[in-house]
Parts: sequence; C-alpha cells; structure tokens
Amino acid sequence: MEENFVENRCVELLRTIRWPGGIRCPRCDCSHIIEVGHIRTFPEHRRYCCSKCKYTFSDTSMTLFHGSRLPLSKWFDAIILGAKGSSAMGIKRELRITYKAAWRIKHLMREDSLAQEIKQRLLPR
Repeated sequence: MEENFVENRCVELLRTIRWPGGIRCPRCDCSHIIEVGHIRTFPEHRRYCCSKCKYTFSDTSMTLFHGSRLPLSKWFDAIILGAKGSSAMGIKRELRITYKAAWRIKHLMREDSLAQEIKQRLLPR
C-alpha cells in the first residue's frame, strides 16, 4: 500500500515538473490530450493520445525513465543518492538493484535536465 503511495507521489512530481501547465504532447506540443489508460506494469503511469498528431505516449515517454523496468521511486532515490556522491556500487547496494541498472542510472542522470530538476526539488538547499 505504502509502495503505491510513494510511486503515485513520484509520478505526480514528474507530471508537475514535465508539464507545469498541463499535459502536452511531447512530439507536437499540442494540449488536446486524451487519457487512454495506464501501463500494465505500473498502473500509476497513464497513457495518453494526442488529438492532433495521434501520438500515443506515457508519463515517462521521451525521458530518461522511458523503457525502464524500475519504478520511479527507485529512480528518484538513485538521483538523490547520486547527488550525495554515491557511486554506482553504492546505489546498487542501497536500492538492491543490479550493478548494470545502477551504472545506467548514474550515467543517464549526469547530463539530463529532468534529473537535475528532480534533484533540486527533492533535496533541501
């Protein structure tokens, strides 16, 4: 139950950061979006369809989280750990994920502006 709550909060934060004025198509930037369901493996994540270009996308489409099997809560924890200087091995141990996943997270979030924004929102100054 608590796990779903945390994941819901992470998805809401991602939506707030990614689409501050409401959900928009990542392909054509249209605001006429239809919610068409959810992702089977992560029910908290919604699927949308753009009325203009008919592009189907999710909360994580075209982000560093796209295609990942890890929940957003683990990604966010990894972003915090990385910001505090943890190595890929430290992230692996702390989050109980594979080294390959920890290494990928560490390197993807280095230059990603979305990861930087999440880090700024989650870490106290």
